Amino acid sequence: MQIHYHPIGKRAVDRSKVGVYFVDKPSNIAADIWASAFTHDIPPGEANYRLAASYTLPSEVLMLGVVPHMHLLGRELRAKAVLPDGTERLLIDIPDWNFNWQDDYRFAQPFKLPKGTRLDVEAVYDNSAENPDNPSSPPERVTWGESTKDEMLYCFFFVATENRRDLIPLVTDVMTREFVNRARAGVTR
Repeated sequence: MQIHYHPIGKRAVDRSKVGVYFVDKPSNIAADIWASAFTHDIPPGEANYRLAASYTLPSEVLMLGVVPHMHLLGRELRAKAVLPDGTERLLIDIPDWNFNWQDDYRFAQPFKLPKGTRLDVEAVYDNSAENPDNPSSPPERVTWGESTKDEMLYCFFFVATENRRDLIPLVTDVMTREFVNRARAGVTR
């Protein structure tokens, strides 16, 4: 679990709660994998800054849902699966991003994606004065960061595997790639 807080200049009370439910025998388990980027360098006034991220599946998965994540400069987010035969399947398309839409979108009918499928995410950011959600007036240079005034590109994919033991190497692979990509981009936190 991760919660982002933004300074508001006064004391505040956190009313977050977590509920944990246990079952005797889970019928299946699932995990989040993701595609992410850390190279944001959005100049002030740039209304059409584009960034992409991808992740290639090292094993077959059952796709259950998608969770897109950007901050206030986000304008568009699109994720698709590119199967090994070149076939594309749209996973989510948000042509008019809203910061409050960072939610868990579940597929009514989960579907399998084979090993070697590439999950591609494309995002567009608007750092212009015309963006009503821009937290800086006048606009300032924006890079990757965890503050709401910074920017992010994550797209989480909620997946399961036929054999629950296959989830461990899958999650280990995505976490290793995250570590490597953060190091390449000079992100230390």
